[in-house]
Amino acid sequence: MRKNVDADSIKVKEIMTQKIVATAPEKQVSEVLGMMRKNDVHEVPVIERNKLVGLVTYNHLIRRRKLALTSHVQSVMVSPPSISPDDSLITISDVLLTNGFRTVPVTEKKKIIGMVSRTDVIRATKTIGEITEMPVGRIMTSNPVCVRENEGVIKAKDTMRDMGIRTLPVADKNGNIIGAFGLKDISSFFEASRNKSSRGEVSGERIPVNIEVKSVMHSPPITVDQKANVGAVIDLMTKHSISSVFVEEKQKPVGIITQADILGLLAGLKERKDVYVQITGLEEDASVYNVMYE
Repeated sequence: MRKNVDADSIKVKEIMTQKIVATAPEKQVSEVLGMMRKNDVHEVPVIERNKLVGLVTYNHLIRRRKLALTSHVQSVMVSPPSISPDDSLITISDVLLTNGFRTVPVTEKKKIIGMVSRTDVIRATKTIGEITEMPVGRIMTSNPVCVRENEGVIKAKDTMRDMGIRTLPVADKNGNIIGAFGLKDISSFFEASRNKSSRGEVSGERIPVNIEVKSVMHSPPITVDQKANVGAVIDLMTKHSISSVFVEEKQKPVGIITQADILGLLAGLKERKDVYVQITGLEEDASVYNVMYE
């Protein structure tokens, strides 16, 4: 792969996938949820007469706690962002970060031609030296909120919802990190519960309060130490298909790095370039420079 390339030179068409899992406005929510689980996707584009008309997101569906599974897609879809195949890696990073989507459709003349995800962007970031060589300590969130192994699943879920985070490190009684508990674990847990129920709702089933985090967490956790660089984190995210990596010191969780943190670095490159253009512009235009300091 290319090394130390300019993020602006990497285009969406180079990293997008042409495999499109789509639905139609008249389809039911139950069908879309099945598509999401089968294909392990969080967003499904809605197509009508070969045109992109909307986007169904998993996060939007689970927030609608009493949404009937027989509801039609057209009643729950949202407007997708406009992404061109010629947009840069920096542009798509900013769009994914700003909108909170994990995957967005790529269109040309209103026709969908592909999908681009956070994972696609993270994988491409491996070629950008100024990001991969950065120490993890510069971008990690320090002192991440932990959940104890014997705490209940519901409490952990509520903690993630209240904190607006997707993954929690799981610690034992000594505070050592022993696992990770995230949205996928919750989704699998709720799915198992839903299969035993006939209530016909997206979420909101009653769950036994004695179910402990350690029974549904995934272990061992994926971690790096504080001496690692962002490139090592990207390698782990790509290898294990995960969105978060914990930073540990002496078995204690001291930080967390997410895909959103890396997207933020990429989006920040645009701001730096804009500042550079403004400064060089002033240097080239002496009259503007003189007016500023008169």
